[in-house]
Amino acid sequence: MTPVKLNGIQVKQFPSTCYSFEADITEWKLLREIIQGKNVVAALSRGKVCCFGERAEIEKTFDGHIKSKISIEDFDEKLLERDNSFYVLMLYDLIKRTLAGRSGLKEGSRKNSYFLEDRKISGVKSIGGSEAYEGFNLSLTFLDKKLWLLLNPSVEIRFPSKDKISFKEKKDRKLIKQTLSNEILSNRYNKKYDEELNKWLNYLRNKSDSVQFSIENFSMDLDARFCYAGYKLTDKAYFFQGMDEQPDSALRFHPTEENYMSIHPLKGLKKFGPYDCSFEEKRPNIKVALITPDKGFDTISRHLNGLNDAKSPITEKDYLIEYPGFNSIYQRFLEVPNSRDSKCCVLIRDEDTAGKSQLKFYELLKRKIDYFDTLRGEFDILVIYFPGNYSEYRELKDETAYFDLHDSVKIYCAKKNIKVQFVEEKSTIYKDQAKVRWWLSLATYVKANGIPWRVKEEEKNSAYIGIGYAVKTKSKEIVIGCSQLFDSSGQGLRFLLQPIENPVYYGKNSYMSREDARRLVLRLKEAYLQMNPNTRLDKLVIHKTTHFTRDEMEGIAQAVEGIDRVELLQIQRNTCWRGMRLFKGYSGKHGPDGYPVKRGTVVQLDADSLLIWTHGAIMNNELAGQRRNYYQGGRGIPSPLLVKRFWGKDSAETISSDMLKLTKMNWNGGQLYKKMPVTLDFSRILSEIAKQEESLHSVPYDFRFFM
Repeated sequence: MTPVKLNGIQVKQFPSTCYSFEADITEWKLLREIIQGKNVVAALSRGKVCCFGERAEIEKTFDGHIKSKISIEDFDEKLLERDNSFYVLMLYDLIKRTLAGRSGLKEGSRKNSYFLEDRKISGVKSIGGSEAYEGFNLSLTFLDKKLWLLLNPSVEIRFPSKDKISFKEKKDRKLIKQTLSNEILSNRYNKKYDEELNKWLNYLRNKSDSVQFSIENFSMDLDARFCYAGYKLTDKAYFFQGMDEQPDSALRFHPTEENYMSIHPLKGLKKFGPYDCSFEEKRPNIKVALITPDKGFDTISRHLNGLNDAKSPITEKDYLIEYPGFNSIYQRFLEVPNSRDSKCCVLIRDEDTAGKSQLKFYELLKRKIDYFDTLRGEFDILVIYFPGNYSEYRELKDETAYFDLHDSVKIYCAKKNIKVQFVEEKSTIYKDQAKVRWWLSLATYVKANGIPWRVKEEEKNSAYIGIGYAVKTKSKEIVIGCSQLFDSSGQGLRFLLQPIENPVYYGKNSYMSREDARRLVLRLKEAYLQMNPNTRLDKLVIHKTTHFTRDEMEGIAQAVEGIDRVELLQIQRNTCWRGMRLFKGYSGKHGPDGYPVKRGTVVQLDADSLLIWTHGAIMNNELAGQRRNYYQGGRGIPSPLLVKRFWGKDSAETISSDMLKLTKMNWNGGQLYKKMPVTLDFSRILSEIAKQEESLHSVPYDFRFFM
């Protein structure tokens, strides 16, 4: 097993007490104003002020506000388990106060991030006056009674300061930051990342043998070494023993033939054909309907008819293979309107769009879609061609509006039982048409109710649910977006939108009340039984990106009576944990490997917390070749998913195996896998779509409407 170096540093000692007193301060804003520039860390908790600092300095700082005796209060250790508890916030402030005296170190634009003004990154294109600097993020996490500081090298993008910035300029700057940061970090691999990691650790040590953040007698003392997983490399560094490497899931292209399997979705389709081909005797043609600008008809007609022709790839040759043609792959012919006068073709003329706003253009599109509502049964999928000069109609998003044309059209078509596919002009001119044809043909086939593949099912009578939340811009109504998978092989994926009647807020995040949670799960159970009336539900797994509250768990508990196994899992995509695959050199010492952590690597942090690398390197003969690593995308170092269990008894092996399978069940593209499980990928999409004012009925929908 390949050892992994992690970016976690154990906090050996941290404050377990604080000064506490009653005060006439009830708002955080006032508290921050009072302690501004003072050598005091303070927080509000249950009507009291809690402080780190010298007692005399605290008395001086809060002179006139203190309303009780100042006492020493113990912290409840459970507060460390909550990322946003006042105790954790005080520890972050303790770090910030300590670092405040460092010359040239500035706070970054993200929470708990810092950068050095004298570490400007050269060779980066400046956009809008932007400048890039080396920086780092810090994150605290509490695991198995131990506190950890995660140190993550990052990039800070800065702009010239301005008194006033418009909404559009804010939006543009955000996009520039993302673009430049991604460009820099995607070209940093294990060796460079390890160098930056060690540089920042040495910086925090500040020419000392240890790392310490302190104010007076309140101190955080750190190990000053990074931790490892796999096997023990040194007696000095902490290591996590619970590490495993899960094999990648093979895809099935036949319900019973065991040899009709492949790890590679495109090779499997080309060699075996789609999964449903094995049990469908009649393979009718797939009929395409079309909405297109009059001037774009020839372009889109040529593009769609190109799906019937073979094409060889010119990029990504470690993964992409020859596209052999639609009928050759799917054993169904594709019928495309070849005339402007075709019954299944509707044209948009220049005069139709002249002077139209985004919303007026949407109304125009809806009228065109209404025509196809009268042609039920005469087409399988509606293609809408979107040329570059239509980009102005794409969205309207500002302080008062949140309109997205793509999402609104998806909703409108779903209510009319029409599956729609947008085709952008840029895809018709993309340099590698083999890749475009693979992706577009797969989407077309799936939206015509095709089943391209499934993963091998280990457990029968199971359901997997993903939950996401959305807030409608105008009404501020909170809606739950759910994706429900009826087994681990990918059968019966459905979407459901349901309003939260009594939302509960923790910070900015919304959660379900006990009754909302109970009602939602009962509806999903009902949907399962409607799809599978002759079976019972033995296992229910619910995924969420936020934690499960006590009310949510109690409501779910009431609804799952009779189900033997229930797993409630929080899955965090944007975790600060990072890992580097190591190799043993000729000298016997371990150093960063040239390839990233393997996909399927699992590190058990404690009894209920796992790091799972769903994105990483894979060695398989069907990919880059014998004894060669394939790394999808080839960008930077992959971050793991952080999985926290709130209820359940499944083993780490079962949880990670399920997770890896669910990353291969997204048919919205021909890539080897997605980073997130399909449950959360689709619940996120549905939650985004739900922000539109165009509303969906509160009934389950086939996921194909929203691909």
